[in-house]
Amino acid sequence: MGHTAITDTGYVTTDKSGTQFTGDDIVNSGDSIVLRTASLDYVRGANFDNNSQPATYTDTELNFTAFSNPMIIARGIFNNNDSNDMDTILLLDQMCKTKGIKLIYYNADDGYRELTNSLGILDSHNGVGTGDIPTNIKHLHIRFKSFTIKQNADKKRLNYELKGEITA
Repeated sequence: MGHTAITDTGYVTTDKSGTQFTGDDIVNSGDSIVLRTASLDYVRGANFDNNSQPATYTDTELNFTAFSNPMIIARGIFNNNDSNDMDTILLLDQMCKTKGIKLIYYNADDGYRELTNSLGILDSHNGVGTGDIPTNIKHLHIRFKSFTIKQNADKKRLNYELKGEITA
């Protein structure tokens, strides 16, 4: 399992401009949440507009007038006998509700070069303030769109999926 961490910065912009949210408007008071992820997917598509024309029965001509940002999808398992896992469910649910930019990154120093290290950046969110992460850790800026959790028939584990869109 990977060691993916997520931090709610509390800022609505990636450059930390404006006022940082506090209290219930920043998940886990800006402290990182570490997930035992089974997979972390990066998904990018071409910026095509493929909407069909009404009342036509032909293939649509693709054009480049649309936009879509890359997606990150984190999947994992919670053990329902582990109180830390069960407490994390509420925090992940809040990630979709709060307005601050989220940082996603690999937080283990095990010599492996993970996805966020290859695609991520170092910027003003690397520091020592609330919602910041260590100075040498590359990360991606994310806005989470959905959180899905499934109770399995054996009732010993819960599968989750957290989807986010990368923002500049």
